[in-house]
Amino acid sequence: MQLTDAQEKAILEMAAKDLADRTWQKIEKEVEEVTTFSIARAAGLLDLSTSQTRRTLEEHIDFGPRDARVSLAQLKRLVSKRTVRGKAKQ
Repeated sequence: MQLTDAQEKAILEMAAKDLADRTWQKIEKEVEEVTTFSIARAAGLLDLSTSQTRRTLEEHIDFGPRDARVSLAQLKRLVSKRTVRGKAKQ
């Protein structure tokens, strides 16, 4: 089967779009697990010092002695675990 250049281009574009859509569908629920921040950036987000942040974190991603990172999911779990809820008014 012979395709024109325009037909080949259209098929490749459709295939690339389909591949991108399928890839996103696989990882969209895991984006928070792979989105990472340096400890310094995480500390800024939490409005804490880097040493306070390191002490508070129960887990981090170790890419080397100066490259520790924390995922968005880890930060969300930390905030959720440390959130204090008041007693419901009766």
